[in-house]
Amino acid sequence: MTKDFSPYSTLPSRCFLTMSSDKAFKNINENVLPYVNGIFIEPGDGESVEKTQIGSLDFSVFSCQSVNSEAIKLAESFEYDSKSLESFLQRLLSSLESHMPLLLECISAALEFESRGFFTEVIQEVIKKMKCVVQFPLIDSDYFYNPIHEIEEDDCDFIFHFTFILRYLCYPVFRGKSHGLVVTCKSLRLMVFFSTLTRIIHESIPLRQLFSFLPIFCKNTENFCRSRSIAVIYQSSDIDSAARYCVSSLQSAMGTGIGHSSLILVEESVYKRFVDRMEYVMTLNAAPNIESENFGISNYPSFCSKDLHEVISYADSVGAKILCRNKKISHSPVIVHDITPSSVRITKTSGPVAFVLSFRTVKESASLLMYFIDHFNNPRLNRINRMSYEITLNIWQTDSNIIWQLFQMLLLSGVDNIFVNTSNRQLAATMYTRLFEVNGLPCFPSEVSKINSEGTLYKALSTIISTARAAQANSVSKGYELVHCEL
Repeated sequence: MTKDFSPYSTLPSRCFLTMSSDKAFKNINENVLPYVNGIFIEPGDGESVEKTQIGSLDFSVFSCQSVNSEAIKLAESFEYDSKSLESFLQRLLSSLESHMPLLLECISAALEFESRGFFTEVIQEVIKKMKCVVQFPLIDSDYFYNPIHEIEEDDCDFIFHFTFILRYLCYPVFRGKSHGLVVTCKSLRLMVFFSTLTRIIHESIPLRQLFSFLPIFCKNTENFCRSRSIAVIYQSSDIDSAARYCVSSLQSAMGTGIGHSSLILVEESVYKRFVDRMEYVMTLNAAPNIESENFGISNYPSFCSKDLHEVISYADSVGAKILCRNKKISHSPVIVHDITPSSVRITKTSGPVAFVLSFRTVKESASLLMYFIDHFNNPRLNRINRMSYEITLNIWQTDSNIIWQLFQMLLLSGVDNIFVNTSNRQLAATMYTRLFEVNGLPCFPSEVSKINSEGTLYKALSTIISTARAAQANSVSKGYELVHCEL
């Protein structure tokens, strides 16, 4: 049995979610349904519907897997003209902006956190990038994304998949041929969010066969995306800013594999000072009239507490030291320091956990980075698709010569992107909007805001940045052996 839903605009904005007196989001009988060829598919007689509760959401999931092959066939036969697609994208942008509070309510309720400021800013950057792509399309026929997009059952990085969907809808082409997008969602924590996004897409009157959404009920919801971001702090950096960045990344990057810096490398000469500063930041009691984050308490939900207890127990067993505001608080960030590289369990933990290690020289920091990058790229240890999440390095350093030296050392190491003295929000926003880039080149380093354009570091790096990008553009068309010989 099928039902073609009315446009979203005819429904009240809080049709599916309301806020109770204690500010907890409550779901009103939300049904997550498959969406194929512009139609929501409802269960027929005798077809089962799974009911579940995630966070403060109560909803039902209809997994009609028999339509999966049909959705893929329809996507393969999709065709479009540029004017119709552009009109749809303009409608979608308008609808996204008007319904953004509803999307944020969905994800806040499912992931059990309230950190809207950070995610609102990042999503706004994503939408801003989408507007630029719609207005000034840049098409590279050799660069494409897989149109059969899967959201695994233990995935909570909603901004990555949100950005991926918007990016693909801007240019629905696979290997030089028009192809619709089929999104399969197994993550219960993201299911209502993407069901709501599907309704927003439906309201925008998409092209036929352009988009399909297929929910699949899976019971495992207790894991988070692993971090893909590494912070490196050198002695000439602003230690206070670096410490604040590292601690805040543990709480504001909840659910994102990009912004959470779970590995922190610190130069030996400032190691103790940096750890002391992190401890100070964690114990700050922010005044209510000051706009600052409560760094001592993470916004990670309670189901991360098991991982945190395991990390604390493991750290004690290997003789490492722990920074934790209160070991009895399951939401408190845990920072493990004075630990050897071989003892770090970077790929087996989730939640607000970070490991701090020391190094003596730039060369040694590069060696440590390559050691952990190999671990990141090991499919046996890391379940995340290597092609989906780029490895990000955030360098805290004021000497442009050392930055360039480190960049040369890491050129073929597996680091995808290098940032310099970058805030958590700016790093995450840049990494997600990278999905809109069509040439596939890494960015080095992050874009610098206009207010810092007169700074000494910005001026010193300007020539280096342009040289690096020119080298990337020149090398991308060459074979690996030729590039290796030149180096």
